[in-house]
Amino acid sequence: MLNSSIRRYTHSMIWFHRFLARRVCAALIGATALIGAACAVAPSPAVPTSIDISVGEVTERSALVWIGGSAGQRVRLQWRGESDGGARSAVLSRHGTAHVPLDGLQPGTSYAVTAFVDDGVRPDGVAARFRTAPPAHSNAPVKFLFSGDLAGQNACRDATLGFPVFAALDGRDADFFIGLGDMIYADGACEAIGAFGNAQIARIDRPLLDIASFSDRWRYNFEDPGFRRLRRRMAYVPVWDDHEIVNDFGPHTARLPAAPDVDLLAVGRDAFVLNNPVAHPPAAPGRLYRRFRVGRHAEFFVLDTRQYRDDNALDDIGVLPKSLLGAAQRRWLIDGLAVSNATWKFVISSVPITIPTGWPVENGRDGWASGDGDGGFERELHAIFQALAKRAVAGLVFLSTDIHFATGFRLQPLPRQPQFVVHELLVGPLSAGMFAHREVDPTFAPRRLYFHGLESPATTLGQALRGFNFGAIDIDHNGALTFELVDGHGETVHEMTLSP
Repeated sequence: MLNSSIRRYTHSMIWFHRFLARRVCAALIGATALIGAACAVAPSPAVPTSIDISVGEVTERSALVWIGGSAGQRVRLQWRGESDGGARSAVLSRHGTAHVPLDGLQPGTSYAVTAFVDDGVRPDGVAARFRTAPPAHSNAPVKFLFSGDLAGQNACRDATLGFPVFAALDGRDADFFIGLGDMIYADGACEAIGAFGNAQIARIDRPLLDIASFSDRWRYNFEDPGFRRLRRRMAYVPVWDDHEIVNDFGPHTARLPAAPDVDLLAVGRDAFVLNNPVAHPPAAPGRLYRRFRVGRHAEFFVLDTRQYRDDNALDDIGVLPKSLLGAAQRRWLIDGLAVSNATWKFVISSVPITIPTGWPVENGRDGWASGDGDGGFERELHAIFQALAKRAVAGLVFLSTDIHFATGFRLQPLPRQPQFVVHELLVGPLSAGMFAHREVDPTFAPRRLYFHGLESPATTLGQALRGFNFGAIDIDHNGALTFELVDGHGETVHEMTLSP
């Protein structure tokens, strides 16, 4: 008993000192390069954590708990709401993860779920909180956060602060966080000295060719204390994009130059599912596009922009439009949006509408926009907009990232139907290189609402935090939508309200 008390006291003191050091360094890191370096080269001792936990796929009456740890570990799971609860056991797979569904939950209710290592020795439980969705007729307010691009271009875990942007997210109350894609960089390195001159937790850089190596890359990001705190205090909605495997990939190009004969699409997709609180529908193995409803005012349509796309190198010409979504997903999206009676219909697209992407350009565009050529997927999106306008869909908001700066637009994509309006809100990165520019594709008549990017390249982590950012959306009981763009220091750099 005494040894156990000492151990708990020691762990609590270590946690306190790490917390204090992190806060002090966060306050000082932008002051001078010397202070930033001093903070970066003095890592605190790590407290061993045997398991990790996060919750996703949250509906009115169900949720999916993800547990990470060691292969073969037995874990006990306990959950408790305001008037109900339960327990369940799981054995982690050979990849060290498990998915545990929770059913029969109460709508609009806060829950705590705790996972314990079931070895008869250590009662070291880890807890997560989440709130089930309110009923579809409820006027309950909705709050969520969103961003993407984590650990790209050698902007990885600082040796002391980890990913410092998550300190800015700590003070934000929300129902869930949407990780909008590129939540790992499977094709990027993390070196001992980062892109901004700071000391980092280095990561072994080797080609990722199997589930085990992809899982190691997921673990690197998930072990960050700030990212863990975020995933444990609200539900997590993971989305994949290209860097979950390799830059600008599609089903024709999911390969590495070092191993051109290895098709990584299925490997990377399965690693994404194994390491996140997301599940394939039983009737459609491999499918990642999905939808979820949160009360009267919000419904979300999460796209898969990677598995079904035509080759980026093709031109968007000919009888049939070049397809980003594939026929089945496109029909699903149009039909779902058309029948939704939610005030706001959010389309989670990991690639943007208005800003041309794809590198190098001669390999074709990676997002919807074609820029000044024919390499994008604009004709498919135009057909989607036409179908939605014909069915009088309103309250349409696209959320995206991928461009490594933040900007937003009001679109009137159909000149003959000016009443059909779409908003596009782009945010990020969480921690990656930054490439701000003013180039806009004019195809869908965008009117810029905000722009946030660094005027000159960051040379310190403190400077980079001004460019790192995330979005926060708050929908009140009347359906009014307030959007905030928040930088890595936690300062709101843009705010606007949209009326339903």
